[in-house]
Amino acid sequence: MENDGSVDSLADGLSIGQLELPLVSEHAGIDERRRLGSLRREWTPELLGRHFVLSAVDLRETRRCRGDENKLGFALTLLLVRFLNSAAVSPEQVPEAVVDFVSPQVEAEPAALSVYGTRRPQTRDDHVKRIRLYLGVRAFAASEGEPLLGFLVGRAMHRDNPAMLLDEAEEQLRRERILLPVERTLNRLVTHARVVAEQKIYRTISSQLTREHKIAFEELLEQPGGEDEVAALAQSGLTKGRRNRCSRVRQHLDPSFHFRRHGVSSHYT
Repeated sequence: MENDGSVDSLADGLSIGQLELPLVSEHAGIDERRRLGSLRREWTPELLGRHFVLSAVDLRETRRCRGDENKLGFALTLLLVRFLNSAAVSPEQVPEAVVDFVSPQVEAEPAALSVYGTRRPQTRDDHVKRIRLYLGVRAFAASEGEPLLGFLVGRAMHRDNPAMLLDEAEEQLRRERILLPVERTLNRLVTHARVVAEQKIYRTISSQLTREHKIAFEELLEQPGGEDEVAALAQSGLTKGRRNRCSRVRQHLDPSFHFRRHGVSSHYT
């Protein structure tokens, strides 16, 4: 996986091993609000035709299943994995409009879905494994966390927007043909990446200041109203060069306060 920015040493007292990332679950019942949100819409004929039509090859793969309930369950799972890049949403959670659209394609009644997997709970897991091989995708594993974190740190260096970072993480996994893990895994990685990125920015700013500037800024920030006073420097009657330097410092003051909330020291040495 491409790494846009080195995580440096996750040595900033933050180790990816400490995140205890939960991995993908291939069972129904997981609270996947983001995934389910993508399904909760008005499914017009145009949208159904765009996302839930089985190709001739898809149908051939589906017909390997025995029984209408298995054909319909397999087809819906296949389409869900392709649409969501996730196996965490079960066919039973699919809107009725989608089930009604897919069932005639596999020559099954929509009601057949009600008994899918009830006779043999292992059936859906077996179907998901087949679908992964068929689509050429793989499940998210613990080893995927480090490169994805490196990618997110690189993106977070340019924007501190959790929602955008989450979208970019999902797109990156889709490009890498890796199924999405459960949502809390991506949320933890995004949070961790923001902290590491802010630490890197803070160190970069620190390295560009003289020792005297560092001490002066630190002392000023410790004073009541010091934050506003430092910000005002950029608007004061300084020379153009000095004003630009102060503006760059001002732009990165907020991340330093974020570190303090996470218990990371901001003292220069």
